Amino acid sequence: MKYKGFVQGIDLNVLVGIHDWERKKPQPVLMDIEYEVESKRAIQTDDVQDTLNYEAMVNHLKTVAEHTQYQLIESLGHHLVSEVETHFPVLWLRIRLAKTSVIECAQACGIEIERRYD
Repeated sequence: MKYKGFVQGIDLNVLVGIHDWERKKPQPVLMDIEYEVESKRAIQTDDVQDTLNYEAMVNHLKTVAEHTQYQLIESLGHHLVSEVETHFPVLWLRIRLAKTSVIECAQACGIEIERRYD
């Protein structure tokens, strides 16, 4: 058995961008994560150790994102995907990053990366 989970609207403050003003201080970035995991054992044991601890995943990604510097949000996104691949048991993953203060006439701009591992 499998299930999909999500965490939406994760606030990050990230040093990312190509413009000089973007390189001076961290800027707000919103992150959404969707994932799929195997759930058979967790359903039987009712133990977080037998599934993906999404709080641990979010805290890990937030720490990584806020302690790195990238010019491109694409590079940051792929780095975060790699972190999930390395540290968490997902079968499928989608990460969406949205910069909310870059283009005056737009609410947000960003990327979405999706991977399947099973």
